[in-house]
Amino acid sequence: MHDAQPYACAVCKKIFVNKFNLSTHKKLHLPTTRNHICDTCGKSFTGTNHLRRHIASVHLKRGAQCKICLKVLNSQEALYAHNRIHNDERPFVCPTCGKASRTSSALVVHLRTHTGEKPYKCEFCGKGFTQTSSLAVHRRIHTGQRPHACHLCPDKFATKSLLNHHLSSRHRNITVPAHQPSDPSAT
Repeated sequence: MHDAQPYACAVCKKIFVNKFNLSTHKKLHLPTTRNHICDTCGKSFTGTNHLRRHIASVHLKRGAQCKICLKVLNSQEALYAHNRIHNDERPFVCPTCGKASRTSSALVVHLRTHTGEKPYKCEFCGKGFTQTSSLAVHRRIHTGQRPHACHLCPDKFATKSLLNHHLSSRHRNITVPAHQPSDPSAT
C-alpha cells in the first residue's frame, strides 16, 4: 500500500498523496531557469528528464502497448498505471473513508468529496467543480455545444448520458445490427 495521507501545497493548496510528489510540485512555485529547450517545438523545461519525457511522449510517439487490450500509452509509467485496470489493483486508499483508487489523481479528486473543495470554476456562472472534465461538460449549457449526435435522427446532445437516454426512450423499438461489415460482398 502507498502512503495515502494527503499533502497540500502551501502556495496553491493542490493536494498530493505523498511527500515526494508535493516536493516535486513545490519547485513549480520557485523562480527557476528553464534552460532545457526542445529543439522541435521550443518548449522549455527545468530539467533534462522533463525534456526527455516530453520528446519521447510528444514528438517520438514512443509508446508502450498493453498486451491485454492492445491500447497504446505514452510511456512505460502510463502502461504500469493502466495495467491496474486489468488486475483491479487499487493501491491508493482514502484515509477518511477507506475508498481505494487506481491512481493518485483519482484519490485527489475523491478527497475533494470530504473537503468540499471545488477548484474549477465556470467562467460564465461561477459554479464550482471537482474535476476539469465536469466543468467542460457543464460549459456546454452556456455554449450550446452538443457533440453527441444520434445516428438515427438529427438530434444532438450535450452529454453521452443524454444521448443514451434519448436512444432508449425515443428509439427503443429500433434494433440495429451489432456489426455491419464494411464490404457487403465479404458476407
